[in-house]
Formats: sequence, C-alpha cells, structure tokens
Amino acid sequence: MSGNALQGREKKDNAAVQRKRRGQGSKEHRQVRRAPPKLCKHLGCTNGAISRGLCSKHGGGKRCQHKDCTNGAVSPAEFCTQHGGGKRCETLAHLPNDVPPPAYYAVGGAHMCWGCCVALCPDKAHLKVRREHYVLAELERLVPELGAYQTIWDCAVPGGCSLKQPDKLYKLCDRYLHVEVDEFGHADKACVDEDTRLELIAADVGLPGLVLRLDPDNPPCFRHRQLPNGERAYERIQSPFNSLLAQAAEKVRSFLADLPPTNVERVFLRSTPGVLATRPNILAEAGDRKRLRQRRRTHK
Repeated sequence: MSGNALQGREKKDNAAVQRKRRGQGSKEHRQVRRAPPKLCKHLGCTNGAISRGLCSKHGGGKRCQHKDCTNGAVSPAEFCTQHGGGKRCETLAHLPNDVPPPAYYAVGGAHMCWGCCVALCPDKAHLKVRREHYVLAELERLVPELGAYQTIWDCAVPGGCSLKQPDKLYKLCDRYLHVEVDEFGHADKACVDEDTRLELIAADVGLPGLVLRLDPDNPPCFRHRQLPNGERAYERIQSPFNSLLAQAAEKVRSFLADLPPTNVERVFLRSTPGVLATRPNILAEAGDRKRLRQRRRTHK
C-alpha cells in the first residue's frame, strides 16, 4: 500500500474518532434530545394528543361530518366507519343500494368485510365461528319458531335512516325482537353510545319490541381450544352457556306469546349466580381429560 493511501486512511480514522467525541458518530454514540410526547389532556387518558390537546377518542383530529355524530372521521371520506367512512367491502355480495360494511381484511389486493373473507378465503380466516354465532344458533335451536320471521343479521335495517347494524333482529308484523351479544358486557363502549345505537335501530324498525342483551363472559361461557390443524376455536362451557340460553329462550317464548307491547323493552341477561359454584366441577372435568391424554400417551 502506498504512502498516500496510508495517510488518507489515518486521516479518515482520526476524523471518525473526533466525530464520536463530538457526538456526531453512529446512533450508539449520538445523543438525540427529543421533546416528550404530548398526551391527551382528558382526565386519566394516556393516549397521544392529535389536535386541540386531545386524542381521537376524546375529540382530537378530524370529526365525522354526519349530523350529531362526534366520532372521529376515517380517511379518505369525512365520516366515521358507522356513517360510510373508511375502506368498504369491495365484493359483489352486497346489494347495490346498500352501503357496504367496513373492510377490515385485505386479501390479494381486495378489501373485504369479515363475512366475505370467511366465505371467499376460508384458509385465510381464523376463528371462523365467533361466540356470537354460537349464542344465536343455540337460541334458534331452542326457539325454532324464530325461523319463520324476517331476519336482519349484521347489516343495516332496510329502509332505515342510520347504518347501525344489530347482531340479529327478527321483524314481526306488530313487534320486533333484537338480540345483542355483548362480549365482556361491552365494557369498552360508553353507555351513551350503546343507548343511542339501540334507539336508532328502534327508530329504523318503527315498531315496539324487545331488546335482549346477552353477556356470555360473566361468568365465561367459552374457552379457547386449538384444533388438530393448528387453528384456534371456541369451546362452550356447558353449565353457564346452557343457563344463559335457557333464560333467553324462556324470555323469547313469553315475548312471542304475549300481546303486542306498547314500547321498546330492554332486558339484560347473564348466567345465574349459582353457576359460579359449578366452576370446580368444570375444572375437574378438564383435569380428567388431561389425565386421559397422559394415559393414552403411556399406552402408545
């Protein structure tokens, strides 16, 4: 190596050492002073502030332009997801006059709602059967006469002014039955928002009726289970699940047999408190299954 090359390398090494001493070297030696993140000024909120000192949950950022709506707007539209904002399902499974549901899944460049994703790409969808499906299917099995009525399932009420979607709604000639499966009691949603949503659905139907709200998580009616193919699924815990659905079926039968109501009644149901005493039995059954699996392994 020539003398000029050695001198050039020495100059570069000396310059690198000097930069490190001044704090201008690599990220490990560089000391960057960053301003602390601004938090939402709402009491008890730890989210980052977007605008006006608030997060999107408490009034920061763009708001939905729909009348009397305070939710945050989702681009590219100026509305929230409940009023047509955000990405919508791009499949042809929805009626041309209806607003497609929100698209939370992207498969092959196409945006789809949950139902279309499960129907068109079953290998891509996980937990194809939700707890809501178990509850609604068991209720229709216990009360088969519900199959004779018009059903609205996870879509807006036809002819209604809002885009609120009931979990499942049965429309009769002189009344309606609205079944809501409130996972974890919908603790993550404000009571005012829930009441407003139910009132808008009732206004869209335009009939008196019964709103049946079922909580399958207090006490828990399901547990996670892994299938042989590696897919996760829900498994029913028989005692609390049967107790909850027995109460719901009894309430529905009495509602259908009585005279038409004059207003909209709301009923909250959960498993009876006595089910909590049967939890040790459920755990004992799980222990028996575990011992049976161990016995099979020893025999193999």
